[in-house]
Amino acid sequence: MVQAALDPAAAAWRRRVTGPVLADRGSDDAEMARRAAADVAAHEGVPLRLVTAWAVPAMGRVTPTAGELDVSGVYENSARAAQKGVREHLGSLGKRVGAGYVAEGSAVTVVAQTADMIDASLVVIGSRAGSGVRGHLMGLLPEAFVRGVHRPVLVVRGQSADWPPRSIIIVDADGSDDPAVAAEGARLARVLKVPAALVRVSSERGAAASDRRDEAPLKSMREDVRCRASRLEAESGAEVTSWVTTGEPVGVLLGLASDPRVLVVAGRRAKHHGLGSIVSALLHEAAGPVLILPERSPNIWWADYASIHPRSREKRRDLTDPLFRRRSTPRRTRCPRGLA
Repeated sequence: MVQAALDPAAAAWRRRVTGPVLADRGSDDAEMARRAAADVAAHEGVPLRLVTAWAVPAMGRVTPTAGELDVSGVYENSARAAQKGVREHLGSLGKRVGAGYVAEGSAVTVVAQTADMIDASLVVIGSRAGSGVRGHLMGLLPEAFVRGVHRPVLVVRGQSADWPPRSIIIVDADGSDDPAVAAEGARLARVLKVPAALVRVSSERGAAASDRRDEAPLKSMREDVRCRASRLEAESGAEVTSWVTTGEPVGVLLGLASDPRVLVVAGRRAKHHGLGSIVSALLHEAAGPVLILPERSPNIWWADYASIHPRSREKRRDLTDPLFRRRSTPRRTRCPRGLA
């Protein structure tokens, strides 16, 4: 079979990563996750890899007498059979499936160790959407994955008809966040050929302060986000717009995420012990897919970001410069001519 040439964005992903891994235990409600993972792998030009975890429940850990059933063997064989079924199903749809991994242990531990071992670019898991108590319970497993897997995690929910998404929302919580988060969101939009929007929500308390000052800070915020969206568009080749609004951030973002055809991209700050209210709310209550990327400290991410975007070295100073770190109020970066 002749493989089609990769577009520039997908080729860039292939040079940097080894492709996504799908955490699948063969459940019927994971069909959309399989479709999404296979779609991303196809755009990257790499085969999809599967990982399945198995464990003997506490009730089954009774020492059998001679001649009785091998309980561990039963659970392991069941996991292997489930992964084989998923592989055959994806193969029947014409999807490329690479190596599979089956291991004993908790799902989070097995997936995290496998993703690190193969240097996976993305971990894809399936989940159900819900609100209230149901949403809280359904969000516990995705939250555990985001906490335990130190790689981008795509939580897919909804029906198979809801993929691919028709738009991507990139949460811009703070202009000082890891720029690789927004860059990955824009790059995914380019690969999937869908528009993206860089969204920042100003709290109502900040909006009230802006009203007392003739909305100057809010106007400056809109200009800053617009400039960042323009840069993302120029660097990624995706269609990226900007939107700044006021309100309660969690409520506004959950409103945008209520559409199952909208994929929301957010970053989880490495310095925080918790996930943050926005990420936690999205994992528990968003109706559509959610991509959570682990953020890094500025001294770590700056080298990688500058290597991916050479122009950025000419626009900004190295964050490892002690003089830059001591500056309490960084200078405002103007939107480069031609991107405005």
